[in-house]
Amino acid sequence: MTLLSNTPITVRNSSAAIRPGAAIAFLVLAGVVFVPMAHSAPRAEQRFKDPQFGYAFTIPDGWTQKKSIPRPYVAFLGPVDQGFQTNLNVYSEPAANKTLAEYVKAARASFAKDKSARLQSDSRTTLAGMPAVQFQSTIKLPDQDPTIARQVVTVHAGRGYMVTLTAAPSALKRYLPTFKKVLSSFRWQR
Repeated sequence: MTLLSNTPITVRNSSAAIRPGAAIAFLVLAGVVFVPMAHSAPRAEQRFKDPQFGYAFTIPDGWTQKKSIPRPYVAFLGPVDQGFQTNLNVYSEPAANKTLAEYVKAARASFAKDKSARLQSDSRTTLAGMPAVQFQSTIKLPDQDPTIARQVVTVHAGRGYMVTLTAAPSALKRYLPTFKKVLSSFRWQR
């Protein structure tokens, strides 16, 4: 059963590899989709609303939506830094009546099995008023430089949600304020 799945979007040489995975590990690789990087920039303070999965948030200024991503993923691409396209994505799935604690336990177990990801830290936080857990991990995919993923996970209305920022290690500090702004703007639509 997939609890929650999300993998960083890696962009090199004008294409993005999106590797949806299985389980809450966020990083277990299953498939690859290559898509071009032609996008138009959203206007400042534009909100993304997902009526199907019941959430909304403010899109970072100058970031572009990757519309070719398969649902239930939603992704926005930021600046390229050290050959890596900084990105933000949201994933939602049924939580199978799991509590946040059960969901997080499954995430930790998946991290332990995933050879491409190393969990660096986790801490309690909130997302749109709901208790949440924030993970930070290092991801090392074959033939690519390592990246850092900062992920906030919660359970709301029977669904699991994960909001992820992925960046080159040297760029993470620069994009954390952007990520915090997205998290603080995140709202439930139902």
